[in-house]
Amino acid sequence: MIRLVLILAAVVACFAGCKKNKEKAKMEINGTVKDNGTTSGLSGASVKIYYKPYQNGVYVSSYTLLTTTTTNASGNYSISVEKPNTDGLKFVVEATNYFPAEKIVNPDDITTSSANTQNF
Repeated sequence: MIRLVLILAAVVACFAGCKKNKEKAKMEINGTVKDNGTTSGLSGASVKIYYKPYQNGVYVSSYTLLTTTTTNASGNYSISVEKPNTDGLKFVVEATNYFPAEKIVNPDDITTSSANTQNF
């Protein structure tokens, strides 16, 4: 009986020690937010990325905020964030005196091996 307990303890210790410390891959996303009429970059525009979380074995139907940033004086933005396990990404851009813009992006179209561009 003691031998069985020792063997089970060794097996459990082995599996516990084999646990991978998997670091999520980062996605790099950059782009420009422009005024459609003048094609000038919009300074101070808010760029938000939402995702559908994976919980209890299924994807949640509503979006959750992943990250947000603000465009610079030229209307450019850059985001670096861990790529979530999701079946949908939604970009929302908001700027004073402009209607919000939304873009749904398939997460399979966002690579972690190089920078991705999403312009508005």
